[in-house]
Amino acid sequence: MHILIARLLSWFGAGGVLLSFFSWIGKKITAKGILLPFQFAVVGLLFVHRMALLTAFITLVVYIYNGIVELLEYINTTIFSSVFAMPVQILQSIGFFQAVNDVFSTFSFLLVSLLVMYVTKAIVQSIQTMSDEFFKISMMISV
Repeated sequence: MHILIARLLSWFGAGGVLLSFFSWIGKKITAKGILLPFQFAVVGLLFVHRMALLTAFITLVVYIYNGIVELLEYINTTIFSSVFAMPVQILQSIGFFQAVNDVFSTFSFLLVSLLVMYVTKAIVQSIQTMSDEFFKISMMISV
């Protein structure tokens, strides 16, 4: 009888089969039930943050670009009254504003190409970061 009781108690002991089985189940439930949704939330927040930052940056660049275009059009069509009338007329007579407008329209393709390059770089970095996070999640699932 003592051997049977000792054998039954050894299943629940520190190195017992049942204790190790239940601790393994607990680790799986903890990893998959608590940490996994948290990791998915982190990936989602990371994606939303990157897209919001990218959208804000693109909106700012478009706003600045449109502001410069409007300023150049305003300078070309309107002569300032009062103090700036004479210098503006001199600059317009030598074609300075027209030259600035032509150069800006010529290099706007370069500015748009640089913007597209920056956006592409940000998207690739976001995808890389999300890939790393999904790799971490897959390692947690396999444990």
